[in-house]
Order: sequence, then structure tokens, then C-alpha cells
Amino acid sequence: MQSLRRRLRRMQGQQTSRVDRAAVPPPPTSASALRQDIARLTNGETLKTVAGSVYVVMESLPGEHIQGHLALADWFAADPHWLAHLAENAAFADHPLENAIFLDTETTGLDGSSLAFMVGLGYFEGRDQFVVRQYFLRNPAEEDAMLLHLAETLTPDRTLVTFNGRGFDLRLLTHRFALAGIDYHLNRLPHLDLLPPARRLWRRRLPSCSLGSLEDHILGLARSHEDVPGWQIPQMYAEYVRSRDATDMLRVLYHNRQDILSMVTLGVQLSRTYAEPANPLLPVSDRLSLARWFTSRDMVPEALAAFASAAADAPTADLRYECLDQWADLLKRFDNRSEALPLWQDMADLKIDPKPFEEIAKYYEWHADDLSSARDWTAAGIAWVESWRQGFERVRALETLTHRLERLERKLRSGGEVNTPPLGGA
Repeated sequence: MQSLRRRLRRMQGQQTSRVDRAAVPPPPTSASALRQDIARLTNGETLKTVAGSVYVVMESLPGEHIQGHLALADWFAADPHWLAHLAENAAFADHPLENAIFLDTETTGLDGSSLAFMVGLGYFEGRDQFVVRQYFLRNPAEEDAMLLHLAETLTPDRTLVTFNGRGFDLRLLTHRFALAGIDYHLNRLPHLDLLPPARRLWRRRLPSCSLGSLEDHILGLARSHEDVPGWQIPQMYAEYVRSRDATDMLRVLYHNRQDILSMVTLGVQLSRTYAEPANPLLPVSDRLSLARWFTSRDMVPEALAAFASAAADAPTADLRYECLDQWADLLKRFDNRSEALPLWQDMADLKIDPKPFEEIAKYYEWHADDLSSARDWTAAGIAWVESWRQGFERVRALETLTHRLERLERKLRSGGEVNTPPLGGA
């Protein structure tokens, strides 16, 4: 940090050559313009640094503040173990929950040359107060002062929570630190990006997993008329830089503040949901999504519990079949075919796909040494497929099953000698 300060002191008095800081408009002079200045419209302060000044809006909220159907202080009931799983970073659990900083940016665009003209930070002071600090660039030349404050605030003992920060916010800020010649790397901090686990959990049943959609469908939160669509924000800041009228920046501040507060309660909701994958109060589609994620992480007990719960409550035959199919695949993967057998039998009863008939036949042929049962289940599959309408799928399924039946009958006629099951095919 000392080398950072020395570098910033050398920067004092130097004119920047960056394109995004060129042609900064002069300060307003008329009385009407003064009334529209950000400092007159908000309760903020100007912070002075060796790199210049930056304007910061500060607000303190009680921990009991409700954001959706949860309180901000509910963050402290979240299990760090599950937050670390969501972050896919075990180091996240090594830090106290009160060390988390919730970060969100508002930018001049979505490309690599964009400027973060507003950076909002949310953090707890104790467990009773939640502070929102929003840095606002009154002109682009104030960026170095903002970056210096961020580097001093985001210390190594902190953890970061964002929404799409991995794909956007942190990449953008890392780029801006590099352009400013500041040796600071956000990726050194344990980071929980809430967007990936939210997508894994809810994309099956929600039209969108944007933060606004999650507020509406998951958190039970509706924003006020003060909000502004995110896509409008770059143009609103461009107009502010031109006119120096900060009126619309109040809406951007509200938007950024709501994003930060919603990240707190969304993190709580996600940790609770992932911690109880078999909860019968969860929609079946959510339980199935959780089971898939646990399967991908080789967290077998959790996956099995979620599959069993989802299959038991599936409202349609297709959804039940999907649950049973993936549940049985997991058991088969760990060579628990005897436990998978009743699942395949349930799937066969649903008459949706010939797969379970083949799996049962394989089980009896290669693992139970019961060729007669293998033949009978294969013949049952053929009888069902023959009832299908003519078409390519019917022809292909019949070819597969008929080939198996002919081979089983040859084995039965020859005395049923034991053969080695094909690799991966049984």
C-alpha cells in the first residue's frame, strides 16, 4: 500500500491522457444548475486523497431492515460452509460473516473500455448496522481517488459478494486498477458470485435469473417508481456529464442501493435452499436442480436425498421420469445397480422411453445371472415400442431391443454361459 501511495503522489498535478477523461465539462455557474448538483441533492461528502477528490453517499440501515421477506441481519444465520460451496472456494468459510462486502457497479457501458462511474459497497458494522457507501464520479477525472479508496477498503481480511461480479464487475475494476497503475488485484479476495448458483437453482422455472426477476419471484420484493432499468443508466450518466444536472442520478443511486441490499438477502435465501435440498416445501423443479448440482460435485448423500424427495412429489409423469432417471444413473455410477433396479421398474411403468427396459435387461443379464428375466424385460420393451406410430424413433428402438433379444435367446439355447459385460455398457 505504501508503494501505491507513492505512485499516486507522483500522479498529483499530472494531466491524464485517457480518452474517457477528456473534455470534462466546467463546473456549473448558474443558480439553477447549483440546485441540481449532486451534493445538494444527496447527503454525501467529498473525500480528499493524494489522487484528488471523490464524492461518496453514505447511509446506515438497521440490521432489522427488511429486503423482500428477509432481514439484512439474517445474513448472520447463513452457514459459512454452504456459502463456501456456493462460492466454490473453501477460503470463503475461513472469514467471519461480518467481513463480507457486497459490491455493485454502474458503468458507462458493457465493453472493456467502460468506466465504473459509481461503485456501491455494502457492509455490516457489528451485527446491528448495515452501511451502504456509494462512490460517485462527478467527472471521470475523479476515478483515481475512488480506486485508492476501494483499495484501502477491500483489505485482505475481507470477502466479496457480487451478482455477476465474476463476469463483469471485478473484471472491469481490475482493468481500471491496471490503467491507473495501481497494483491491486480484486481476485485475491474470496469471492461469492450469486448469479451462477441462482441460475443453477432457478433457471428451470423462472423466465429470467436477473436480479430484478429474482427479487420478484424469490425475494418477494417490488422496487418503487424511483428505480431505473439498467440499460438506461449509461446514457443517463452521459447526459449528466454533459449537463451537470444530477437529478436522474438519484434514480441510479436508488438502483445501485437496491442491488446491494438484495444481494444480502439473496445470499441468505441461496444458502438456506442449498442446505436443505430435500425440503418438501421447495418446488420439485428446484429439488431436481439441486440434486443435479450435488451430483456434479460428487456430494452423493445430498444428491440422493434431493432426487428421492423430488421423485416422490413430482406432479407429472414426465417430471417423475426425469427424477427417477437421473437418480438411477447416479446409483449406477457408483455400482449400486440393485438399488437402481426398482427405479428403472418405476420408469418402465411410466411408458415414456425404452431406456429402463434396456437397463433392467442389462442388470439381469450381467449382474443377477438371470437370462430369463433379461429376455422377458427386453420382450416387454419390444411389445411397448411396437405400439408406437411409424417413424425413425420406433425403427431405431426396435432394432436395439430386437438385437438384444436375439442375443439373449442364443445364450439361453446354448446353456446361458457367463460372458464378461461390455465396458460401460452394463
